[in-house]
Amino acid sequence: MSQKPSRAKSGEKYQFIPNYSIQCITKVAQLEKILTKNGIKDTDLSIQVPYKPVLNSTASFLPLELFDDWEYDCFCAKANKLWQKSKAFAFIPTSPHWQQVTVEKHHPTTNRWEVTTLNGTNAGSRHLIPRLHLYFSFENPYKYADRLKAALAERREAENAIRFRFLCSYVFNDGYYAPGEMLEQTIRRRSNSDEVYEVFKRIFEQYHIALAVGKHLNEDTTYEIKKPNLNKGSMNRMFFAKKEDVNFDELLDLFRRKTLFTDKNVFHALCLVNLECEMVRKLPLFIVASEQAMVLDDFEKQNLAQITKTMKYLQNTWIERTTMHLHRTLSRIGPGNFNIGVTQWTIYSKLKLKQLVNQIQHRMQDALRGLLFDTTRAYVDFLVNDCDAVLGIEEDYSWDGNLIDSPFVPARPAVFSLTLAMGPEAPFYSTEPERFPDLLERIMDDTVKQSHFIHTVEPSLIQSLIFSGDLYLSSVGLIDQTMVERRTKLLDYYRKALLPLRSYAARYGAYKELFFTDVKEFIERAKSADKPSSEIKEDIALQIRLRENLEHTVPLKITIGPFLIDVQPLREALIRKRKELTVALLKMLTEKLQLKTTAIITDYNAISERICEKPISIEHIYDIRQYMETVPDMVARMEDRMKGILYEYEILDGFLWNLPDADFQQKWNALSLPRTVLKQIDTVRELHESEVEKFRKQQFADEASFTASVEDVNVYISKFTTLYDVSKVAEMAVEVRRLWKTLQALIDQGHTMNRRQELFEMAPISLNNLFELRNNFGTYRDLWTIAADYLKLEESWIGNPLASVDLESVRRGLQQAHDNLKDLLPLFVDQPQLVAVVEHFLQVVEAFRPNLDIMELLKCPHLEAIHWGQLAKEAGIKGKLSIDWQKLKSNDWNMNGVEKRKNELGSSRKNIKEPELNVV
Repeated sequence: MSQKPSRAKSGEKYQFIPNYSIQCITKVAQLEKILTKNGIKDTDLSIQVPYKPVLNSTASFLPLELFDDWEYDCFCAKANKLWQKSKAFAFIPTSPHWQQVTVEKHHPTTNRWEVTTLNGTNAGSRHLIPRLHLYFSFENPYKYADRLKAALAERREAENAIRFRFLCSYVFNDGYYAPGEMLEQTIRRRSNSDEVYEVFKRIFEQYHIALAVGKHLNEDTTYEIKKPNLNKGSMNRMFFAKKEDVNFDELLDLFRRKTLFTDKNVFHALCLVNLECEMVRKLPLFIVASEQAMVLDDFEKQNLAQITKTMKYLQNTWIERTTMHLHRTLSRIGPGNFNIGVTQWTIYSKLKLKQLVNQIQHRMQDALRGLLFDTTRAYVDFLVNDCDAVLGIEEDYSWDGNLIDSPFVPARPAVFSLTLAMGPEAPFYSTEPERFPDLLERIMDDTVKQSHFIHTVEPSLIQSLIFSGDLYLSSVGLIDQTMVERRTKLLDYYRKALLPLRSYAARYGAYKELFFTDVKEFIERAKSADKPSSEIKEDIALQIRLRENLEHTVPLKITIGPFLIDVQPLREALIRKRKELTVALLKMLTEKLQLKTTAIITDYNAISERICEKPISIEHIYDIRQYMETVPDMVARMEDRMKGILYEYEILDGFLWNLPDADFQQKWNALSLPRTVLKQIDTVRELHESEVEKFRKQQFADEASFTASVEDVNVYISKFTTLYDVSKVAEMAVEVRRLWKTLQALIDQGHTMNRRQELFEMAPISLNNLFELRNNFGTYRDLWTIAADYLKLEESWIGNPLASVDLESVRRGLQQAHDNLKDLLPLFVDQPQLVAVVEHFLQVVEAFRPNLDIMELLKCPHLEAIHWGQLAKEAGIKGKLSIDWQKLKSNDWNMNGVEKRKNELGSSRKNIKEPELNVV
């Protein structure tokens, strides 16, 4: 059995150092020499603890500093600072030898020393080493060697004991080392407990296994493990107190006077009070857990409901239950120190009941304060969800990154949910962010304030005494240092969190124009711009790219500190608006193409209708044939137009746009119409062949009818030219004009017939007799029309008021009629009857000329009423004359009198100088 070397006594460890500047050793070699003499090697100090220690080995695996004896220290590092910046020798684990160092700092919690090497390859490097690896020059080197030697011996003993116990734990034990049956019965009888026997059995087996293993190790020298001292220190730790005479009766009486626990009911009452207080400590004051982020209003409602519920329990139920427990237990004791029916204050103040009530009050106050401290801590920890980035931002912060990645992601889930929306002025949140700091602070402060109004149990327990109505338990104050720190932490966190929150919302101001864009107005502007389809295609592609950009740059949700921002409604609204604009542009392009296609179809239909017209004559057939000659070129041009439209339709196909059924059908109808039209041409040509033969037969019938009509007109004109009655000039003029129109119509019909004859490749019809008849009848027509026209003019001159008659037009009409009639005389030389008619109308014209002179006289602007009376008298006219008088025929006038007054007026005109002079 290995024996532990005797440890040095405390007096032998002490060393007095009169002067800390004296160096006992100045070189490393001196220290190493002393350590070598004491059997201490450098390898013993530089042991690297192996990952898996070997069982049968002497290799160390425990750190040496665990076995350091601090009684060897010659100074207190905390009280004595003379060691700072002093030279010393240290064993650095990374170096195989001792090195000279400068001591920099001491760490009391770990008893580690910070040193700086002075030489070697790592000069200037800093290390943390234990005290055993550091030798100060002013301490006794032999004492230091003893200190290392003692630590090494303690470590070897400890490592040997660990190996030995480890080996014993793997010895198979199947009841072989268990206590005997008699010993077992004795232990069970004396202890009357199975648990005590099991403990004894385990210790008994461990002891005998250790004895057996130790015996085997002593006999087998191949093992490095030795049997440790199994009875180590058992007797050394035993001590005996000095026996003194004690009066236990007096001590018991004194104890009973001082303690409250003189009755088990008091103990039971305090147990019940403690139980109620523990229940209070666990009460929830706030909502500090949620599966998902909450809206601020919901958070406020839930917390107010929870606070109200808990405060109601504290102010009512807690006091009532505590009072009930105390009353039930203390009433069992009856009169004495715990008489709850005491009626005098002086007696109550001296009773243990007063002390018990004070202790209960302190317990309740402690429970209440614990509840507030725990719940407010949980409240603040729940709201401040560990986002260090929020606390580091400045007041002028602006959101410069993208809208998806948040630099303010907290370590724990967000607490509050906000919905970002777009307003007419700027983006806004569903809850005003400025409400958060004030509301969260108010909830916590109001709760603390309400806790100040919880009554004590004293008035309700001792009802025979009168107490003040404002006896409340002492709670936590609003200016308590802990509460101030928590309030400051909460406000700082949320006020800082508002900065990125506002900045993030401001970034969405760029989408305000899109959000409030009216699709109808947008399309109206696009239509008024009248862009080509290629530009519309670019506009559609731009809208699609912008929509995809929204999908990739605008998130559904984003977390900023304690806030979870729901951007999905705004994002969907923006994407929906882009989709609406895209669809509107596609519809506009569809309508544009529909109009173009309709125009082409209309043109095709016009061609089809034109060539399919039912011919009404041979000319119509030739017109249609001539038109059909141009149809292939027209169809080719329209096909080119349709190719351009098809390219525009491909734009719609490129955007996967489904045309309406009507537009789709229209498109393919337009593509099929060229072939339809060209086929119709062949059909129409075949139809025209039969129509030509029909019109040829009709031409023969028309030619016979035309010849008969010419003969009838010739006969009628021959008879009509023998009429010379001048009294029927109006009827003659009407008939002459009718015959002239008939004759002209026959000539036009003849020209039409001849054109058809040419189309039918037939000989033309002779129209010479019609031309000769028209020439002969022309002079006859002129005679009667001139005469009739003149008579109408003469009737208008005479029948209308004199003021409305233009004398110059009368003069021109007379002269023109006279000249025209004169021109006809040579033409009727061979026809005396017609010459007589012409001369008759010449006389009629000349007979009207005197009336012209009278009209000229009567239209004189200087005539007044007196003059008109004189003229009427001289002319022999009964009645009142004026410029509106209509009877101007010469046979109604006394021409001699009129002529006389005419001459007098003519001579008097020379003397008239002003329009106002009267004619005498």
